[in-house]
Amino acid sequence: EEARGSAEAEAEQAETSFHSRFLQNRASSFSGRESLVEEIKEKIRNGWNRQAVLDEHGKKNIRRTSPPLVLVGVPGSGKSALCAKLAQDVADYYYHDALVISHFVGASPASVS
Repeated sequence: EEARGSAEAEAEQAETSFHSRFLQNRASSFSGRESLVEEIKEKIRNGWNRQAVLDEHGKKNIRRTSPPLVLVGVPGSGKSALCAKLAQDVADYYYHDALVISHFVGASPASVS
């Protein structure tokens, strides 16, 4: 049982490492479209939806939420590079205040489905 758990942990670590390297590779090859990157980052920073909510003390606060971002394009149009650039920039901007999880479907043998 312990060996199986260790093997699963190693496989998970390898997959995480693979996606991290994929992100670094794609982000480093990103060029152009800076206005699009800035537009998307601004929407993420400000939240696309704003909702007034009451906190535990009855004080009104604005809660910002962002819906999923969906990129659509033909193969080779730079979707993965754009996603990698955004993930890297958002993680750098928020540092410890946000969790950015990057997973590129089809980027590794284990992520094809």
